[in-house]
Amino acid sequence: LAERALRVSRELGDVDLEAKAHLSLSQLHGDAAKASEASDHADQAVRLAREAGNRRTELFGLLYLQTALTRLDQDDRAVEVGELALSMSREMSDPEHQMWALQQLGRIAFKRGEVTRADELYSRAAELASKAGYRAVEANARGNLAVVARRDRQLQRAHHESVQALSMARELRHDRLMIYTEQELAKLELDCGLLSEAAERIERVLAHPTTQQSALFTSRAHADRSTIWEARGDLERAIADSRSSLDAISSEASHEARTPALATLGRLLRQTGREDEALELLLEASPLAEAWGAPTWLAYVYAQLAALGESTGHGPDLSDELRSGTVFVRVETCLAWHEAGVDGQLELAQELVHDFALHLPDEWREPYWLHSPAAVLLRRALRAEDPDTLHGTVAED
Repeated sequence: LAERALRVSRELGDVDLEAKAHLSLSQLHGDAAKASEASDHADQAVRLAREAGNRRTELFGLLYLQTALTRLDQDDRAVEVGELALSMSREMSDPEHQMWALQQLGRIAFKRGEVTRADELYSRAAELASKAGYRAVEANARGNLAVVARRDRQLQRAHHESVQALSMARELRHDRLMIYTEQELAKLELDCGLLSEAAERIERVLAHPTTQQSALFTSRAHADRSTIWEARGDLERAIADSRSSLDAISSEASHEARTPALATLGRLLRQTGREDEALELLLEASPLAEAWGAPTWLAYVYAQLAALGESTGHGPDLSDELRSGTVFVRVETCLAWHEAGVDGQLELAQELVHDFALHLPDEWREPYWLHSPAAVLLRRALRAEDPDTLHGTVAED
């Protein structure tokens, strides 16, 4: 329908309608994880809206363009476009899209590891939304604050913000926001070893029509379910869900979407002896991780390749920078370096698992030690090192 609207607008010579058709196509390509196409259509929408003198459509176009550029890892230009959208939304006395711009700028700050800056931007968006009565925007901002808090190991705050955001999304019947928040809560519960709660959320997410219409939501949900299967010891089901996660997104998807899917499946295949297929996937992931520039996944991919005996020219120094990854991803990275024969990585993995436990509320500590993917993975590694001396949980040992 959007393509048809674009053709009709061109036939009619209606520049304003053409700009709006490009906006719709930008959103559709964004939902399909095709950031390059989304960016192109948003660019066209901005250009045509300026020509037509439609500032509101231009503002929408700038915001869609900022989102696409962020996914394409063109962060400098995304910040420039975001600041322009923020300024325009203020001039137009448009608090809703001012909040949107703030959140997109917060996402870039978070991606760059500027946690305090991201928290500040998301908090400003939440405060503006609360004052103006924009419940959907406030819920989105609170969901983003939960992500920042989880990274900063403020786990109770992360849970509180997520629960608030989910409650608002359900009240508003805002399906996309509800799915996003459910997925973030599931990730937190996975980290903390609350596997049953996380599994229930993920099944709800996978069954929801909104998820089935979004490549990104589908890919993330299968990735989370893969982690649950792995923690439960069923590696074949973990691999099946990991394949589904990768299959959900196209080869043209953003580095941010594709790198984790390739790298995780590569690791699981390596661990089950399918080294040729694992190597192929990890070699595909390596340049994507480098282009993305996220230290978490750079370290992860390099470590997995090293465990396969592949020289990348990089050592485990990036492991110290893994503040942005979940504790599971960070532990996986250290254990792969350990398998590659790098000294001190098994001890570092133990430190990471124990450090995370210090930030948990008392009632979450037992399930964390018993069931969390990070603790389970570490326990297996320690047993492999010395099966005669390790008994019970890591906590008991």
